[in-house]
Amino acid sequence: MKKISILGLIAIALLMGAFQFVSELSIHPKELKHGLSIAFDRDGSTKRIDAVFSNVLTFDSLVNMKSTLNELGITLTYESMRFDPDGQLTQIECEVNCKDGMSGGFAADSLTIEKWTGFYRDYSHNAKTAFCAGPCAGRK
Repeated sequence: MKKISILGLIAIALLMGAFQFVSELSIHPKELKHGLSIAFDRDGSTKRIDAVFSNVLTFDSLVNMKSTLNELGITLTYESMRFDPDGQLTQIECEVNCKDGMSGGFAADSLTIEKWTGFYRDYSHNAKTAFCAGPCAGRK
């Protein structure tokens, strides 16, 4: 009886964790103010990746973003970064290589929550634009 209860609790905890993960990934790219948004297809393949760099990010968050993108097959190379005295990102220059023919770079200074930069890679077959880095118009 105790084994069933423990297994039930573990299953509930895993489902709650999966729900939280999926809800975090359902953020619309236009609402994303910093960090990564990753959307998956039903078959588990990556559908779209949005990366937004603003002054909310720290060195540790940039390292985590680079690691996550690397796991998804995208190489992110930080050419330069600057931080304010509180450790918040103020300037960045970066190169992105999706290893599928899509690559580019971006740079920005005086980053704020409203003035950000980044890139997206859309793997959808019906994507209007499959890749954009920098001041990308029509981030959908």
